[in-house]
Amino acid sequence: MILDKLEYSKFYLPIHPSFEKAFAFLSMNKRESLPVGCIEINGEDSYAVVQEYITKLPNEGIWEAHRKYLDIHYIVEGVERIGIAPISQMELGVYNPERDFQSMTGNGQMIELYEGSFVIFFPQDAHMPGLATDSRTPVRKIVIKCLLGSEKT
Repeated sequence: MILDKLEYSKFYLPIHPSFEKAFAFLSMNKRESLPVGCIEINGEDSYAVVQEYITKLPNEGIWEAHRKYLDIHYIVEGVERIGIAPISQMELGVYNPERDFQSMTGNGQMIELYEGSFVIFFPQDAHMPGLATDSRTPVRKIVIKCLLGSEKT
């Protein structure tokens, strides 16, 4: 897991071949006016999911991880708490390959993601996104999915 501000994203470009286009997408000026839904960045190698929602209470959260894609979660507006834990400490449930969704249960710690900050989740990173800080509040977020093992750019 990597937690940082968008202004420092250049330090992470060598990690993955899709990061240059992914962070360029996040750095554009019209993030606030993007339509909610999926937006292609580079074919199946990387795409964005623009989301708007009200944060949920911790007992409403769901632990997850992914095998095919890594996630970059970027907060455009608002603040949310995200549960994090090593997947090795979780009790794994069913993996849905069509959704690239590994369900699980367990406990972890919390981080807060603010406007302008991002977190990168790798396959070994269990996460529970979309949680309220002090009270339920609206969030506008972009999640970029980057295909693992891809050499295309």
